[in-house]
Amino acid sequence: MKLLKSNLSPQTIATHICMFALMVYILNSCEEKKEKNIEKDFIAQTPKAKKFSKKEYEDRGKYLVEIIGCHDCHSPKKIGAKGPEAISELAFSGYQANKNLPELNKETLEKGWMLMNSDLTAFIGPW
Repeated sequence: MKLLKSNLSPQTIATHICMFALMVYILNSCEEKKEKNIEKDFIAQTPKAKKFSKKEYEDRGKYLVEIIGCHDCHSPKKIGAKGPEAISELAFSGYQANKNLPELNKETLEKGWMLMNSDLTAFIGPW
């Protein structure tokens, strides 16, 4: 208990504690300013978005539609030399209203299967 004894008065100890707390607060607030400056610098250095022409937007959209496979379900198909291929003049027209749906096999659906028509634009399933 000799370590706890001190020649300092309680007022001096309280002053030291307050000064220490103030110093921690000041140092901490300096760090926040540095972080805010770093954030501002980062935002300032971030390149601005390029302005695309209408053609560039259209080309980008076409590219995305092709790689994501939107035509797979949303465009009627015909059988070509390499199998099913989208009919370009009917792109994204979905199932054609003037066509009849194929006969439904309810037994297959009851077993949890999903069915689709031959051009992959009409689907039915257990959902």
